[in-house]
Amino acid sequence: KIQSDNDTQGHIEYSIRGQGATEEPKNLFTIDPKNGYIRINNILDREKQSHYTIYGMAKNMHNLSVELQEITINFTVEDQNDCPPVFKMNQAGSVHELSIKETEVMQIIATDDDEPR
Repeated sequence: KIQSDNDTQGHIEYSIRGQGATEEPKNLFTIDPKNGYIRINNILDREKQSHYTIYGMAKNMHNLSVELQEITINFTVEDQNDCPPVFKMNQAGSVHELSIKETEVMQIIATDDDEPR
């Protein structure tokens, strides 16, 4: 929610602009112009975009800004463990005959697009 300190009479209209609001992907974020509540309208995917910056404005009934500057709102998308591992191909291991129990044979290398933890 954004709210102007000058919103004493309830005649303020709130709006947002920026990527995810007025720029692609449009309408991902919307705002209730009367109360300033910001809503997310779709699922966010960190692998597609990890950060959004939008700008909030408050205007009076004459369409004049009631604040000296816009407010910057930063959204960071937290990662989910939702990407399957990709295994490096052609990995081979070997072990000597009569090796002791629990001898390390090989290390498998796998990666994914999730953020490291």
